[in-house]
Amino acid sequence: MIEAVHSSGPISPIRLLELKKLTEQCEAEIIFVTAFLERNTFRQFAPEIAWETEVWIADAPDHIIHFDGEKFLGPSECEIICVILGQILNKQMPEPNPVNPWKCKPYCVSPSLYC
Repeated sequence: MIEAVHSSGPISPIRLLELKKLTEQCEAEIIFVTAFLERNTFRQFAPEIAWETEVWIADAPDHIIHFDGEKFLGPSECEIICVILGQILNKQMPEPNPVNPWKCKPYCVSPSLYC
């Protein structure tokens, strides 16, 4: 699940609890990501970001910042998130595929992104 900080703020501990409640019926593993356009904005919001969430910054699109907790993302999941975020920000939506529209692992983001 990706939230842009400029539209809804970062995924804070309170917001994380709200999102987990909203998605409690979801059977897929959900990775919570706060997206930023640049590092300066990230620095402003860093103290508010919840543990066990991820941060993606558009000016460093090949990297994910993991706010460590009990679970850890492996490199393949990070790559998937970076590709999806890059496609969203660049508005390069892939061709529709009824089975797996994003052509990635089915657990990677929220159902609203068709993964």
